[in-house]
Amino acid sequence: VDQPITYDTINANPKLEEIFDISPFFGCLQPGEIEKTAVRFYGHPGIKTAVKAICQVENGPVYELYLHGQASYMAYRLNTHEIDFGDIYFDKTATHTLTLANVGLVPLDFQILNLSNLKTNQQYEQIDVEPQSGECDAFSTTVITVKFLPNVPEKFEKIVYLQVAHFQPDEVRLIGTGMFSRLDIDLPRYIINNSVEEQLYEQIKEKFDEKTLQHQLDTVVVQTFVQKSNEINPHFMEFIDQSPIQQQLQLQSLHSSNATLSSSSTSLSKRSVSSKSIPILPDYLVDFSYIILGTVRQNYIRVKNPTNSNITFRFDRLAYKNTGFSFDCDHVKNLPPGEYIRITVTFDPRG
Repeated sequence: VDQPITYDTINANPKLEEIFDISPFFGCLQPGEIEKTAVRFYGHPGIKTAVKAICQVENGPVYELYLHGQASYMAYRLNTHEIDFGDIYFDKTATHTLTLANVGLVPLDFQILNLSNLKTNQQYEQIDVEPQSGECDAFSTTVITVKFLPNVPEKFEKIVYLQVAHFQPDEVRLIGTGMFSRLDIDLPRYIINNSVEEQLYEQIKEKFDEKTLQHQLDTVVVQTFVQKSNEINPHFMEFIDQSPIQQQLQLQSLHSSNATLSSSSTSLSKRSVSSKSIPILPDYLVDFSYIILGTVRQNYIRVKNPTNSNITFRFDRLAYKNTGFSFDCDHVKNLPPGEYIRITVTFDPRG
């Protein structure tokens, strides 16, 4: 739905002398003398007029001067005052557009006022607007592209101010939620004593019920990872949009600095991904208890997709090769939102 038109106030029925002015209005010229006459037009919103000025020369002819003038309201329309990015991956850039329509005859200049304030080092988010300023011609539209990188998995709300001509700045709200792919697994977490994960868990366990505690734990672990990454590399936001080759050049140094976020446990999954610069979530524990030698035992895992996007995941076969563990399904592709899958884990002590 289009937003209301913003326009100048209207001066009702201006008088002729308030529209055109001729100066000097009369006078006397000496032989051979030349005098310039100024004709002024005062634009009033929405008027279009044509008049005839008559110059009477004493004892001479009558000269006629036709005057035409037109003025327009300064008026514009924005297609929206709120841009909803919805759910976007926290490390991916989302793009939306804002349309400025000039519905008058007068070109309008525009400018984003507070963009520099939204790009301080204290802000993990990144907002880019293109163009940041310019001119919108009469009866035309200008498309303003807004790019947003959340860089943290949480809800966000930002306001940018768009100044058009002399009007009061328009507020444009940017809202959405930074998200990441995650799974709900019906297993207890295995958290190492005195680890960073344990510290984070202790901070949040009193604030949330058991149903949401696991999700919040994953979220704060990722948030902490991002914060540490920004402290190590102030240009981490630029890193996100780099090419894979450029990223690879920075991964080793970034990973070594982030080592404190990774548990020193002998987790199979952690060993297989520890070389990558990605946030590592706390482990889950599958407890087979005591098993009599020569017998085989099975456990079942219920894995659910709690997000709004399809999720593909796999277990690294090399990580549990020759350990006695096996999975009846080690690769799941495009698990739909809200759906779950039951996975059987088998342990044979004989390997």
